[in-house]
Amino acid sequence: MSRPTIEEGYLRHCMLFLFDQGLKANEAVKKINDIYGDVLKLNKCHRWFKKFKNENRNLEDVERKGRLQKLDDEILRAMVNSDPRQTIRELSLKIGCPWSTVQDHLHRIGKVYRQEIWVLHELTETALDQRRTICASLLSRYETDPFLRRIVLDPRQTIRELSLKIGCPWSTVQDHLHRIGKVYRQEIWVLHELTETALDQRRTICASLLSR
Repeated sequence: MSRPTIEEGYLRHCMLFLFDQGLKANEAVKKINDIYGDVLKLNKCHRWFKKFKNENRNLEDVERKGRLQKLDDEILRAMVNSDPRQTIRELSLKIGCPWSTVQDHLHRIGKVYRQEIWVLHELTETALDQRRTICASLLSRYETDPFLRRIVLDPRQTIRELSLKIGCPWSTVQDHLHRIGKVYRQEIWVLHELTETALDQRRTICASLLSR
């Protein structure tokens, strides 16, 4: 004797009924599949039970419909350009596509996430010229005005924070910090080569600890 068939809409009603009875997702899957065959996967049942648990008893699969929408690269490009600080998750929720799909399309249109904004992965000639000009200007300025020494007023600032203040890539800031002898130790910037005063302090501390 063949098993009875069940339509998708009735299957969702069955899941809601078993959820209301207090069954767990794996128990519901077993009960339904024992009657109708292999018609319900555990991950699908978990998804619906999570929805019911959040007091959403709408049996229309709005989330799944959204995933079937085709993602238009031009629409995505316009959204990113309007607010480049949006995260993949925020874009995913607005568009109604999985974040992995949004991520793939962002890479397709040449966008990468840098310092909390979306920028073009391959820079235009204009952008490259701007970077060359800025780098040359900073290098020239640093020869006569070691501004990094003044910027590190708060030794607990991270490279990222310094990078945002100066307007330079973090790698450039890191190179210059090493050039002026700064290293990050226990969440503060300290001199890589200690001064005589600092060495005397360390000798005193070590001697005190050894004499205990």
